[in-house]
Amino acid sequence: MLFHLLNLLARSLAAVPALLGSTWIGILFPIAVALVGELIGVVLFGWKTMIENWRKATGIGFAALGVGYAFLFVFCMVKTVYLDHVQLVAASEGYRSKLTTMAQDRDRELNELKLLCARNGGASGVLQQQLTSVQSELNTCLLQQKESPAFHTFAVSREGGTDPRMEYIFTTNVSRSPASVLATCDFPIVNGRLRPMNEHGNPAFTGDTQILGSNKRKFIVASPTWNADTPLFLTIFFQPPVNRFPSCSFSF
Repeated sequence: MLFHLLNLLARSLAAVPALLGSTWIGILFPIAVALVGELIGVVLFGWKTMIENWRKATGIGFAALGVGYAFLFVFCMVKTVYLDHVQLVAASEGYRSKLTTMAQDRDRELNELKLLCARNGGASGVLQQQLTSVQSELNTCLLQQKESPAFHTFAVSREGGTDPRMEYIFTTNVSRSPASVLATCDFPIVNGRLRPMNEHGNPAFTGDTQILGSNKRKFIVASPTWNADTPLFLTIFFQPPVNRFPSCSFSF
């Protein structure tokens, strides 16, 4: 508070010569000339004569000059305080506008995040429905396989980008050991992996892969036995680019 008061006083004092369109030299020079004139009067007329006439002429002039300068200082002080208040109000309005803009940006970002979460939630629900549908088809096929010998293929996943792949599940109601799957695809095959599955996950197994052509591979699982309780899970990796859904045919 004291520092702010001193700052206002200094700014008001600096505004006095500016208000007169001058500088402090322009203000002090006439006073200095008047004092020099008084000293010359002392030399010419004597100290006693100058003292007798001080109150009649010089004293009144200096008093009027002091009152005038005091009025100018008070005016500059009031003007400085007013301008400082105006600047403070303008700065406050600027900060208030920035805060309003920041609040609006924050609300927009929150709405975008809510919308994104809603979309992700919807995508998750669709994926869950697809998985439920695949599981239902698997259960249906397992029941059908108990009635007649058959082999069934399910495409359960596809991955694009720089590492395109397809994943399949093979089920049967007959026991086969070793189990072999001959895959023929319409895109060049880079690699593949055939492994058994059961209710405990992926059991230990022995297997082999034979390359019969750029688009043909034979995958073999020597053990364990492929049966109704142990389906086979096949992952085929393709040579990019893959610009559409790959198509593969299988023989057992």
